Order: sequence, then C-alpha cells, then structure tokens
Amino acid sequence: MTRCVSSRARGALVLVAALLGAGVGSCQHDFGFLRDSARNPADAAGASGLFGEGGAPMSSAGSDAGAFSGTAAHGGDGGASAGGKDAVAAGGQGAGAMAAGGGAAAGDAGAGGEPPSGAPPTFHALAVGNDFACFIFHGKVRCWGANDVGQLGAGFVDDAFPQGFVAVVEQTPTGDAPISDAQAVSAGDSYACALRQGSVWCWGNGPNGELGPGLTQSSRAVQVQGAPGNIRQISTGGDHACVRTASQFACWGGNDSAQISSSLVEPRLGVTQPANVANVVDLALDWWTSLVRRDDGSVLCWGQDNAQQCVGQVSGDCPLAPGDHCVLKPGVLAALAGSQYLAAGGEHACARDAAGKVRCWGLNNTGEAGSAPTADCFANDPGNCVVGPTEVPEAFGAEQLALGSSHTCALVQGRVLCWGASNILGRSLASEGFGPPAAVINGERAELGSITEIASFGTLTCAFDGGLVSCWGLAHGEYFSTAESVPAGQ
Repeated sequence: MTRCVSSRARGALVLVAALLGAGVGSCQHDFGFLRDSARNPADAAGASGLFGEGGAPMSSAGSDAGAFSGTAAHGGDGGASAGGKDAVAAGGQGAGAMAAGGGAAAGDAGAGGEPPSGAPPTFHALAVGNDFACFIFHGKVRCWGANDVGQLGAGFVDDAFPQGFVAVVEQTPTGDAPISDAQAVSAGDSYACALRQGSVWCWGNGPNGELGPGLTQSSRAVQVQGAPGNIRQISTGGDHACVRTASQFACWGGNDSAQISSSLVEPRLGVTQPANVANVVDLALDWWTSLVRRDDGSVLCWGQDNAQQCVGQVSGDCPLAPGDHCVLKPGVLAALAGSQYLAAGGEHACARDAAGKVRCWGLNNTGEAGSAPTADCFANDPGNCVVGPTEVPEAFGAEQLALGSSHTCALVQGRVLCWGASNILGRSLASEGFGPPAAVINGERAELGSITEIASFGTLTCAFDGGLVSCWGLAHGEYFSTAESVPAGQ
C-alpha cells in the first residue's frame, strides 16, 4: 500500500550498496541489481562494511554467543524481524543473549539480569526501516542506507544515499561514543531503537513521540525517558513503539488511531501502559495497529482496523486521521486461540499455532495474506481485498515471519519463502501480479540457505545467514529481483 512507503526520495542502490562501503572493492550494475565483487573478507579489512574496526569480522554465534532467540517473531512495517526458537538458544555456556548483546547472565537470566519467566527475552539483531537497516554484532549497532533525518544514529544528517555503514553513537561529556552493549534492534519508518542492558534507546525522526517524551529528532541514540527497566522485547510500528518486561507492557508515540491507548485520545503520547493488557509474551505492531500474544496463547488487537487487522472485533470511528475504522479497546481474536508466534506489517498480520500452521489475515490486494486476490479486488469493492485467517501451507512450521506493506516472507528450515506482490519477492520481475509462496534466490539463481534471521519493512526485505547479509525488493524506485549479498564475516 502506497502510504506505507515514505514519499521522501531515497537513493537507488538499496541497502546492499551501503553495506559494501567505500573500501570494499568495486560494484557493478548487473541486470538491475548490485553484484558484490569483494567476496574475500580479507579484502575488506578495515572497511566500513559488515566488519568491526580494523577488519574484525562479525559473528552471529560462537563460543561467546547466544543464538538469535525468542518465543515469537514480529516484523514487517516497523517491526524487527523474527525471533524464532521458543527458547533462548545459546552458543557456549548458556548465555541468555546473542553475541551482539551480551548482558544476559548464564542460565538464561534474561535482559539486564532479570530473573527467568515464562517468556524468554526476544532479541533480534537485524532490523529494516524505510530505506535503511541496522544490524548488531558484538554489541555494536551498525546502520546503513538513508540518513536524511538521522535515522542511522551516527551523530550527523546527510541527504546522500547510500550512506556508508556507520556506528550508532550516544552523546557523552567527552563526545560521541559508539554503542557497544546492544542486545536487540527494531526499526520503524524513519527511526530505530535498541535495547541496552534492558533499557531502550532510540534515534532518527520522531515527530509523533517515537523517541520518547520531549524529543522530535535525534541523530544520536537517546534513552527513552519513562520506559520500564529490564525490557525483554521491543516492537516498532510506523510511528509508535511498545515494549514488554516480565510483568509490564508499555507503549509510546503516535496515537491517532488509538494504537496505544483509548483512554487518552491524543495524537501522541509519552510512555503509557495500555489498559487491560497483561501477561504479554510477544508483541507485533503494524503502522497504526497493535497486537500482543498473552501467555495463554490468546491474541489481543487494537488500533486501526481498516483492513480488519483486528478480525472479528467491532470497530468504530478513529479518534483522528488517517484511519476510518479503529478498535479502541484491546479485544481477543477468537479465531487465533493457542497462537505461539505473532507478526504484523502493512495492513495484514500472521500467526503460527502450536501445530506449526501459519495463518494470515487482513489486506490481501496482492496476496500478502496468503491467497490469490479476488478477481474484483479494488475494482468494485475494496472490501473484497480483505480476508480472514487464511492458512499458508507452504509456511508450515515457520521459525520466523517478516511482513512488508504488500508481501510476506517466512523462514522455514533455513530457507526464505515469500508471497504477495511478485516484483518484490526476490525471484523475478516477469510479473507484477500475485506471487504464490516460493523460495528467494540469489544472483546465481540458487535458493538462499542457512538463513538465521529475516526482517522486512515496506517493499524491502533482508536476511542474514551468519556470513552474508542479503537484501531484495524495491528502494527509491529501483527493483532488486534476486537477493544481493555482501560478506558479513565468518
């Protein structure tokens, strides 16, 4: 949907070009997408690509690493991508956090030393925003792409695109200092947030309070004032964000569709706890809708309901633009009892149940909710573009889900399957119609494999396999029909 993509013009080389950096060999334009010509990590030593200073490679696991973890995934427009494994996996002595984060004690103590609960921390190392993305390695947050409003968090604003791979910094009395203790990252429209030892820090553009109370823009990471401590998960929507701890659930940012709270009908809110929302173990935000999964497997939904994202709920008039139909109070989605996994993006959402079945619902004008659009979709009645919970058999057992504005991707046993708008699915530009679920391929026309994490926003998706970051889709009017990859360390 067009409103889920910012109208700001961005550069044409997408995220992959920025990953390469100025010192990582050369790039050539090949059939409309980038080809990496620096396949040897040694050639990139000291460069600004997916390597640490002096060429230190990134590692997604290893002796000090807890693997990407979480009870569930969320993603898509404004969401970090997926978590995955129903438990905090560890590489080594049971470290509860991923290698990038640290900070969680052995024995799965969780973020910031928080004691264990029924919902382990959900840490995501990869996040995609609107023409920019961020990744964590060894606790350091690196972002690349557009930086016209400071969304890279590097301490400066630059209209040039692509911007090289840069470190997210915080301001200290002695100057800017790179963040080195991040545990998780999530991105929205033109802002991003990271968890640091259980606290949340955000940067970029925040006119609706996305960065917390009192800030509208920052090119440096700033701590969200009033947020709870010991945060275990964060999810970002288009202009709002929510977090969960072992016992609390809180949100801040835009509220024009009551996506945060109906008790305070204001266009923007500081940190507040939505009423009647408790026992949250997973959360997923789309642009103006909030969904959470509780410890009993039930799913609650509130906010904009234009495409029946809150399927089965009775919607009313939204307090303010842009929506026409809003669910003002959290309501249980009866058709999704027993869910174990939740994702949202654009104007559709998906859930996986205990048996492994993946169901999607909401807007389906390009088949993003899992079925071919009806013949008269949009032609006579926009309501024909909306579907209720629809099973996607090909995504059975999905470990992660990443939802964009007009497509959906699933991570199934290391393979990435995508469906929806066929020209942004990482396969072919032969058609602009509906693309059924099928595997993403790379520039050599082979399927991506051994993927450990996926993330999506708008029309762009990225994946990480422990050694390469691959991206595909649409940025600044240019299509990338297959996944283009750059080295990310060994």
